Amino acid sequence: AVDVTVKAVEGRQFDDMVELPGVIGAYTETNLSAQVSGTILEFLVKEGDLVKKGDLIVKIDKRDYQIALNRAGAEFEFSKNEFNRSEQLLKSNAVNLSNHESKKNECLIKQSAYDNAKLAFERCEITAPFDGIVDKKFSEAGEIASLGMRLAKIIDISKVKVNVGIPEKDIA
Repeated sequence: AVDVTVKAVEGRQFDDMVELPGVIGAYTETNLSAQVSGTILEFLVKEGDLVKKGDLIVKIDKRDYQIALNRAGAEFEFSKNEFNRSEQLLKSNAVNLSNHESKKNECLIKQSAYDNAKLAFERCEITAPFDGIVDKKFSEAGEIASLGMRLAKIIDISKVKVNVGIPEKDIA
């Protein structure tokens, strides 16, 4: 005689679970870089600070860029006035077309130089591109920022990404 245990078979949920290591990272992250060279006057945030889109992060000395903007603006205004005078003279045939086209071309070049100087002036103030947290600062006030130099890293953790490596045997 053999002892037998009888058990009723019943259906129930079977959860197959695999524990895997993963890395959680910020959904969005960016390095703020200097687009102009100059002395960093103020670094207005600390690591861990919350920032909103458009908040001022870094101020770079803009005096040189202000001078360049003023000069380019004056040259553009002078060139524009010369072109307008030339246009009036062209209507009365007091100036030849070639000279007038030269004034027009010079005016366009001066306008481009003015726009470029204005852009460089605006780039002295670096703002947050999105809402997030200052993860890391790479420089401090008083340092000389060069073109392309990393200044800070901002991350957005309102959503996160999870990177998990799954072994091939567990993919199914």
